[in-house]
Amino acid sequence: MERYFLAVIKDLKFEAPNYFKKEIRSIYLGGGTPSIIKLEQLTSLVEQIFNNFSISDKCEITIELNPEDAELKYLHKLKALGFNRISLGVQSFDNFALKSLGRNHTRRHIINAIKNIRRAEFTNLNVDLLFNNSDLASSTIAFDDVNCLISFNPEHISLYEINTLETINAMNLDNQRDGSWSEIFFSLQQLLFENGYIQYEINSYSKKNFQCLHNLNTWTFGDYLGVGAGAVSRQSKGKESFLMTRPSDPRSYIEKFLVEANYLNYYMVSQDYETQASDYLISLTRLKKGFSLQDFYQKNSRASLHEWAKKITKAKHKGLLREEKGIIRPTPLGYRFLDDLHLMLGPSI
Repeated sequence: MERYFLAVIKDLKFEAPNYFKKEIRSIYLGGGTPSIIKLEQLTSLVEQIFNNFSISDKCEITIELNPEDAELKYLHKLKALGFNRISLGVQSFDNFALKSLGRNHTRRHIINAIKNIRRAEFTNLNVDLLFNNSDLASSTIAFDDVNCLISFNPEHISLYEINTLETINAMNLDNQRDGSWSEIFFSLQQLLFENGYIQYEINSYSKKNFQCLHNLNTWTFGDYLGVGAGAVSRQSKGKESFLMTRPSDPRSYIEKFLVEANYLNYYMVSQDYETQASDYLISLTRLKKGFSLQDFYQKNSRASLHEWAKKITKAKHKGLLREEKGIIRPTPLGYRFLDDLHLMLGPSI
């Protein structure tokens, strides 16, 4: 762990000059279990970020936590370090469901974690929930989970649906069942809407002014820096977009940053124009507000715009997209079958 941590620090310092003129508006520590990092290492990491980058006074600083790690003393220290947003991996309040998901926490851990987060005076809390559509009995758990979560009034909820191969096969054999789950999901959404939550992305619901800035930047094709094993960064230069990918294996990542130099020269890849156009459409159709057709054409002017216009028109004819005053956004049907819409908006093979 110590060598990995040193590699992350070196990675950050290596990248800092590329962001010298940019103000950082969001920091997100996640993609694993950051709460297992020693507090001394976490302190050093935060110091390196603030010393090497220009951080906005209003920067959203998030850390992912498992419920069993959310002890009050630890949360107070996170607050002192500058973290102002917690993302809690709850998944479910049902102990049986948690066990089937292989999670170590229980309903008691979750309730204690949320109470501790509020005691530590965090006022921006996201909670991840999963609901399993593998059988209709699971709908009871889904409703119980959402009702229980609403009672704690988190500022942000991420609601994900589990689709197993068995579930998909069953749905293909029984269209009525798919209709039943559509109604159940609609009812879950209504519960959220009635309690002041606004859906701004396919899986994301927030109270007013509590949208996740980190995710919004990614979905709207903003630049971002990712450090650590398997991390991806995006940099825009004019109308070109470059992706940089770190090795996914921690040992390889450590080797690259602690031994080799000029590492990123080997891993900076310019996206081809058609892939860039597809990524743009797929990212922005996740958002309820949609995207400006004019902006799409301007930012992807080197792509085959005639072909992309045909794809968008086809999706509109199928009832998956709608256009109002130059803004393209998914229809309710398009949201329900977003995977199918994204297949249509993928690059031609």
